[in-house]
Amino acid sequence: MRFTLVACLLCALAFVAGPALAQPASYRIDILLSQTGAGTFLGTKEHEALTVLEKVVNDAGGINGRPVQFVYSDDQSNPVVAVQLANAVAARGEPVVLGPSLVGSCSAMLPLLESAGLVNYCYSNALNAPPHSYAFSSSAGSAPDAIVIIRYFREHGWTRIGFIAGNDVAGRVSEGQVDAAMALPENRNMKVVDKEFFSPTDLSVNAQMVKIQEARPQALFTTASGTSFGTIMHAEHDAGLDIPTYSSSANMVASQLIGYGDILPRDLFFVTANGVVPNANIGVKPVQDEQRVYFAAFAKAGLEPNSSAVLCWDPTMIVINALRHTGPNPTGAKVHDYIESLHGWAGIEGMYDFRDGNQRGVGLDSLLVYRWDSPAQKIGVVSKPAGLLK
Repeated sequence: MRFTLVACLLCALAFVAGPALAQPASYRIDILLSQTGAGTFLGTKEHEALTVLEKVVNDAGGINGRPVQFVYSDDQSNPVVAVQLANAVAARGEPVVLGPSLVGSCSAMLPLLESAGLVNYCYSNALNAPPHSYAFSSSAGSAPDAIVIIRYFREHGWTRIGFIAGNDVAGRVSEGQVDAAMALPENRNMKVVDKEFFSPTDLSVNAQMVKIQEARPQALFTTASGTSFGTIMHAEHDAGLDIPTYSSSANMVASQLIGYGDILPRDLFFVTANGVVPNANIGVKPVQDEQRVYFAAFAKAGLEPNSSAVLCWDPTMIVINALRHTGPNPTGAKVHDYIESLHGWAGIEGMYDFRDGNQRGVGLDSLLVYRWDSPAQKIGVVSKPAGLLK
């Protein structure tokens, strides 16, 4: 009798423990972020968004029943460290790595990707990945951003543009992008009336702003972010130059903008893709559906989306979609080929098509102009796609 009772108990325990032991192993996805260093303000917001995304994916069944586990590594905003971390991911035989936050780190990783069989989806929109390479880049790109905002300025009759940027690589790149946008036939009646540069470590750019003011611009263009953005806003305010101003979408953080209070110009614009605030003008139902899930997830988490969330959301979802379709142990080559052939895929930014080899999947039509409303302390959409007036 005692033996029978013990046997029954053991069977019951086996029945209870069985399902627990049968739980599928988590699916590891490596993500490099700027958790320290100059890009921390980006990495922090990306991490926040990815925590929301990880829950959305796992609530929907993960990857073929396996829960997704994001494993974060800090590249310290340093390209050398990013390469070391990417090599470590490749050495473990992983097919893909997401991030980093900064274009310099993404660029440094390019030479190793194909030889290592490692797909990279960079979270910076400034990376211009080689066609059909193992690298993919977020959103439509920083050069289209310039085209969109210059078009928006022109359609408002603001044809005299002032320009200020850092004298580093990023600043010179933005200068070239503005020059290219202004050279388009549609902008033949527009003019950059003054260009000024500064060291990213400068505590004041008041002298440069006085020169811009003397050139009588109708709008101002700058891509400075972080501390440098604040320095420019102080100088513009001190010079009494309250004109429509374009800034990098990296500065689209409500808490930061609220902190600047009255020093911001009355019209402060940004360009980025769908996803910072709901856009009633989206006419494609699959994109509307993706946005509903996206905004509901952030609301449930008690968070507000921002431009960093936009830049990492679709790339991460695209990689997860690829891993769902390339078998239990995919190679980097299979993941690469799947993304390269992907088309008609709906994300929060729009409908994606990678078949032309541009490594982005979306273009000008995914970009919107946003405006910071200082009195209301919120960001709103003020254009149709591609910067066209509503």
